[in-house]
Amino acid sequence: MDGRRGAHVNYGNLLKDELDRLAEARDHYEEALRIAPDHHVAHNNYASLLSNELGRFEETEHHYEETLRLDPGYTRAHYHYGRLLHRELDRWEEAIAHLDEAVGQWAISGDFDRALLALRRLVNFHREAEDWEAVIDCCDRADDLLEEAEGVREEQRFFEGTRVLATPEETKTLELYVSGLTNVLHANRRTTIDLFAAAWDRREEYETGTTDRETALAAGVALTAMLELTGVSDVGYSVEGVLGAIDPDELVSPASLLYDRLRGDTPDATPEKLRSEAAAYGDNEAVSALRARAVAALLEALR
Repeated sequence: MDGRRGAHVNYGNLLKDELDRLAEARDHYEEALRIAPDHHVAHNNYASLLSNELGRFEETEHHYEETLRLDPGYTRAHYHYGRLLHRELDRWEEAIAHLDEAVGQWAISGDFDRALLALRRLVNFHREAEDWEAVIDCCDRADDLLEEAEGVREEQRFFEGTRVLATPEETKTLELYVSGLTNVLHANRRTTIDLFAAAWDRREEYETGTTDRETALAAGVALTAMLELTGVSDVGYSVEGVLGAIDPDELVSPASLLYDRLRGDTPDATPEKLRSEAAAYGDNEAVSALRARAVAALLEALR
């Protein structure tokens, strides 16, 4: 029986994940569960099919519940069930509990990459709810995990940027902008947008010609580039609205180059030239080098 059950599950996985033959995958998962109703992996994989490909969320919940009844330590089920509860069933407290369990179980097992992935999802839930105390708590937990993980600079930048957003009153405009630039280079798109928007929000606080004013305007230009690239529309700003509020005479390079590109003009410098300039900056010019590299990346993406 075990061999037949396993064969149906494995073939269902192949049909679902590799061949996109969903109806056949469903039949094989159902046959595996007919043979062995207590097979937790079959319940979990069938739940994934029902949720992601077929949109049958009530049945999905049943199979995740069965998975965890049979094996409470099956971490993947906690993670994906948490996502389902939040995204489709709007049951936030239960979602947070399952994601929190996933973070803990993966951390204990030494799978720090997956623990950070679940923690990142948890952070985003708390950000949606504007529970900044919980966000900071997640960032503290991330610090502990990052000490153990290797090769996770993208995750590190995400949590650093998130902590900045959670404590805006303690953060200078330049810090918001620099954190946004850093996240540009590590593909944390939503965090990048929120950081640039927070810096742009402060533009009216500063007098024309001041460094803080120039920084806020540069953040606005970078914000429009990110909005253009991602299509995100729920931040209260639009590409046209932000660009229309900027006087190009107030911009300095390389923000002015990005502004020209967004306006449909040809910038005076190429991404390659900006990267060359970044490489030539000294150790005490790290922010200038970062600015040049990030704008180069945005110019290249907008081509």
